[in-house]
Amino acid sequence: MDFIRFELLDPLVKVPTLDKDGIGYNIYSRGNHRINPLERKIVLTGVFLTLTDGFYGEVVSSPEMMAQKGLSVVSGLCVSRSEIKLILMNINCLEFLRDVIHNNNAMSGLFGLSGFIQIKPGDLIGKLLIRKIFPESLDFPDNVV
Repeated sequence: MDFIRFELLDPLVKVPTLDKDGIGYNIYSRGNHRINPLERKIVLTGVFLTLTDGFYGEVVSSPEMMAQKGLSVVSGLCVSRSEIKLILMNINCLEFLRDVIHNNNAMSGLFGLSGFIQIKPGDLIGKLLIRKIFPESLDFPDNVV
């Protein structure tokens, strides 16, 4: 029995692929996005996720994108029967800080003159991990409040 199913909401969307380690699925961007330093942005994937009861998805940062661009997944909890949506953040602020120090002007960096991340359709933006939900009830000893 399949416990995961992907449906594409747009024929041009890139299908999630199993990563090289076989641990999770590579998730790709549906559209164009510019994320300035320290900015957060909701990014749609165009992928509708269906999971068997008892499972949920969690999208984590891609090590490649973190190392290369400073792109971090801030939130990527996926429940069954919904489009995979991520909140991404550009945590690469070194160029931004260089601009501030060099120009003695914080506004130049705030408006994205340097350090921004450009995301195009089909770019890798995260890794989807499938997790099992554990039983609803937990037993605690009587002496635990």
